[in-house]
Amino acid sequence: MIDDVQEGYRKFFDEGYLRAQLAVLDAARAGGIPVFWSFWGRMAPDDGGYCTYDEFYGPYGTREFKGMNATYLATPEAAEILPELGPRTPEEKSRVIKSVHMDCFGNKDERGESRFKAMLDDWGVDTLVLTGCWTDACVIATCIRAVTEDFNVILPEDAVFSCTAAADAALEVMRNLYAQVVPAEDVAAYLRAGVAE
Repeated sequence: MIDDVQEGYRKFFDEGYLRAQLAVLDAARAGGIPVFWSFWGRMAPDDGGYCTYDEFYGPYGTREFKGMNATYLATPEAAEILPELGPRTPEEKSRVIKSVHMDCFGNKDERGESRFKAMLDDWGVDTLVLTGCWTDACVIATCIRAVTEDFNVILPEDAVFSCTAAADAALEVMRNLYAQVVPAEDVAAYLRAGVAE
């Protein structure tokens, strides 16, 4: 899962993070492992995704956000997945989820079922390699839910990103309770090794 690597956040990503993210993505593709993408898609209180964040922040934001809920993207272009990390083929594009919940499993289909869990089950996935941003928001929420849904979680620590003060604490919570946290190069090597077997 590549979570929220989108244009609205590009300015925050450093080159080390992008290299690590790309190494894991390339290795998964080489190993024939299905890759899933999610992007944060909230734009306004009337965008069809009204949820707890609106209750918490209010429809127009508070404090330093001066009239804008911090969970809303400023423009539709901000939701676009970075081309260098995005899906290439029609098959890959079918595995993209517009997310309105920090926990990617929380995004429901028309029957009220988790779209992401259904995709993982359809592919017979039992282990989730979780990458992307923000470590202390969508990544940790999805990680905890994945474990609750009985998936193993591998977290390539340099292929997750956040620029907030809580990022390191979130990573430690996941390391201690929910995920195998390892360097991205080890994850990439493991994924590529599957091709040789």
